[in-house]
Amino acid sequence: MPLPLFLLPALKIGGAALAGFVTGALFRQREINRLKKQVAILQNEIKRLQALIWEQNRQIKELRIRYNVMKGYHFVNKIKYEGSIKGYIIQAYAFQEYVRISCDKINKDDVSADDGKFFVIYDKILSDGKAEKSSYAFIKTYLLKKYELEISQMIPPSGAEMINAIEVANVA
Repeated sequence: MPLPLFLLPALKIGGAALAGFVTGALFRQREINRLKKQVAILQNEIKRLQALIWEQNRQIKELRIRYNVMKGYHFVNKIKYEGSIKGYIIQAYAFQEYVRISCDKINKDDVSADDGKFFVIYDKILSDGKAEKSSYAFIKTYLLKKYELEISQMIPPSGAEMINAIEVANVA
């Protein structure tokens, strides 16, 4: 059955539109492929940069622990040369606790209230070299709760607990 003549112009227009659409889609396909490749490259770059950020954060945590250890070590040695043996032992235990809490803060981000208070006070003492008398009293009370027997018998810390705390921190 022949097509009516009034449909012929509509078919020509429809065919031209279809041809234009196909030509446009083929022409744009190159640009679409280029953009897909660019997105893939940018996604890989994001992954690389995220890995770099993670590594830098790990290194910052490690350096923070090393800085705290060195700051405390210097302070303990200063007390050792200036003060008494018992004062040295108390400071050595204070330093050991400071290192332990530093590692705990980096790994867990939450410590007990007494540990947090001790850390803040001892960190201020390490930074400024001074604190209020009540701060020193808190530190002594805090340490005597944990190490009363060792301090009274003048047994210095072995350092193994500090090394263990740093190894458990797993930032190196």
